Amino acid sequence: MPCRVERRPMSSVVFLDTLCPFPYDAATAQRRALGPVETTVVRVAEALARHHSVTVHQHCWTERTGLDTAVAYSGVDDVPSLAGRLTCDHLVVLNAPHTLAQAARRFRGGKLWLWLHLMPARRGAAGLGASVIAADAGVIVLSERQGAAVAAHVRAEEGIDLTARIRVIPPPVIVPPLRGPRPEVNPDRLLFAGGPHEGLDDVIRAFAAVQARRPSARLVLAHPDLAHSYAYGDNPAIRSLGALPHGEMVRCMRESFCLFHAEARLPRAFSLSLAEAAVLGVPAIAHAGLGANDEVLADPRQLLDVTDRAAVAERLEDWWREGRPVPAPRPEWSRVSVVQQWRRMLAEAG
Repeated sequence: MPCRVERRPMSSVVFLDTLCPFPYDAATAQRRALGPVETTVVRVAEALARHHSVTVHQHCWTERTGLDTAVAYSGVDDVPSLAGRLTCDHLVVLNAPHTLAQAARRFRGGKLWLWLHLMPARRGAAGLGASVIAADAGVIVLSERQGAAVAAHVRAEEGIDLTARIRVIPPPVIVPPLRGPRPEVNPDRLLFAGGPHEGLDDVIRAFAAVQARRPSARLVLAHPDLAHSYAYGDNPAIRSLGALPHGEMVRCMRESFCLFHAEARLPRAFSLSLAEAAVLGVPAIAHAGLGANDEVLADPRQLLDVTDRAAVAERLEDWWREGRPVPAPRPEWSRVSVVQQWRRMLAEAG
């Protein structure tokens, strides 16, 4: 008589996003530009759905956008309206310690998690440690640098040590495969994938120093907060492409000489743009020591003090003369590796 194998039921994972700027799901990224938070949530949720029952609750959700997947996307007006719907094995709250505290009072199930995508700031991280302790939650971060910053901030502001609760899992870095011939690289095109609040003024000033040495240089801007136009500001060599869907952004990266992130203002927990460029073999100019730049790029040729604009121009001159560096993808950023890290973490938490 054949042995009967008992199949364990899939554990359930619910993501709760009360801060998203617009509704999103797996279809949204095919039509419009998504931010790095929304992109990462969709990629992780869709990948986990092969092994778990996955739901994504969003405060601004209205209706499905037309692509059937294994993930259930649904709306939520506020946390109290979820009464009775927060029964799951794992509840993952995005970026909002106050939402974690609200959810903890209504949660019936297994483990609570706070998934942080941003470096800690005094206003946004107020009460973070107390909320985590009260909910007995784990904390998921995107980089070692972010994890250290979160632990240091909470220790300094609240006298709470979260170190043992922090788990570092990078976002999956996924680019569509190249179809057809490889696009020709334009040696004069530099790409900044950031917006006005992300150091754009500094980037434009650094580009002016580059352009003074190489008049043929061009700076392309791609960000949802920038309008599409054939010129930006007073410099006709600066062009804004506005918001690009992911496939178009990847093509733009492939055609660019490098990512030109010559700003020292915004520390990122993990720059998805820099990581995607690395996977494509496209180098970057980025500020050393800012956020997780050193961790993501891990290449001194791509890292420097970008406030020294002469040094930025000289670095690019070296690349134009001697050849640009070719970064390599990191195996821990692959979809398979990231899902394995998530599944291991969820399993260990019970």
